[in-house]
Amino acid sequence: MLRIKTKNLFLNSVLLIYCLVVIAEFYGVFSIRTSQIIMIILGAASMAYYCVLRRDLKNLTTKYMVFVSIYILGGFMSWIFNGNADFVELFWPFAFMGMSTVLLFGRVSTKTTSIVFYIYCILTVILIFQKGGADYLGGTSSRNSVSIFVVFFLTMHMVTSFQNKKSISIYYAFVAFITCFSAIGRSGVITSVIVICIFCIFRFEKGQSYIRNIKIFLGAVLATIVLYQLIMYFEPELIENAISNILWRGLESKRTAIWSDYVSKSFSSFGNWFFGSHISGTQLLNLYSENLHNSFLMLHAKYGMVVFLMVIILIIKSIVAYVKDRNFYFLSAMFICLFRMSFDYTNFNGLLDTIFLVLLLYPSYSKQVIKYRTEGSYYD
Repeated sequence: MLRIKTKNLFLNSVLLIYCLVVIAEFYGVFSIRTSQIIMIILGAASMAYYCVLRRDLKNLTTKYMVFVSIYILGGFMSWIFNGNADFVELFWPFAFMGMSTVLLFGRVSTKTTSIVFYIYCILTVILIFQKGGADYLGGTSSRNSVSIFVVFFLTMHMVTSFQNKKSISIYYAFVAFITCFSAIGRSGVITSVIVICIFCIFRFEKGQSYIRNIKIFLGAVLATIVLYQLIMYFEPELIENAISNILWRGLESKRTAIWSDYVSKSFSSFGNWFFGSHISGTQLLNLYSENLHNSFLMLHAKYGMVVFLMVIILIIKSIVAYVKDRNFYFLSAMFICLFRMSFDYTNFNGLLDTIFLVLLLYPSYSKQVIKYRTEGSYYD
């Protein structure tokens, strides 16, 4: 039975509705415009609640508001200079980053995040086999987007598990592996292997992280081999398609050429370097003007160098803090996100912003959070 204290029920419900809306858009149940409106309303309401109404959290929310303000200002200036983003996109931080306040400042139940993770993964795998591929699920579904959603729901559960001092079973990694592998996207397959490796190396138990016993590691490897053999027996084409897709396209693709074109143009003038270059001017840039297949390049293109450097500095500081504190919950989640966002437009007006902002800012106020939790006033 799902038990959540009454005072936290509302915020858990808001996050649950947000996740279900995201899933509904993925399957085409909601139109993109409808889901956008709902997500902006939910995110803005969460941001207003914590950053405006909760004056007792002012010391915690200040850094968050400074980051979001600089981020939005950078986006507005780049929009004036290069027009890479449309005007409506300037409101997206209120959706994705607004919802991150629930994870940063609220108490989210691990049962809520666990339920959402399993609902998405199980339903997606079933539909992939029924419809014949991840590209035919409707909505925004595709081979690439499946793994993005898996990363979103998995890392969200990792964050809430650490905050609530809960353990994470290795079964989550196997479910993520099966879901990503069934979509046969290259980035997703590699992401699923990374997830398996992380959960084989680390044991996440009651808010603490440990390196696994070698016997457990070997057992997990054996289980993966058995799983592979079962898939080969029942659905051999799935494995063959995934492997042939990687071998045929290779690890390199048009992505590297797109990146090279954009970087070259960005250094062609000070304005392009500082505000972000308009995504056009070559055959590939014209073709992929809305998706450079790299979140960091899209960050520069739509928010400029100041915001880009701010994010890079926060990434480095966060990684150092997580290594120092041996917080492998957040460090692993950060690594999974960084890998996935390096090969697709997943962040900076993308789904993973909700989690990534938590990972960026948590070290800045983690001691204050512990203090509030100890005093018991933080979630009242």
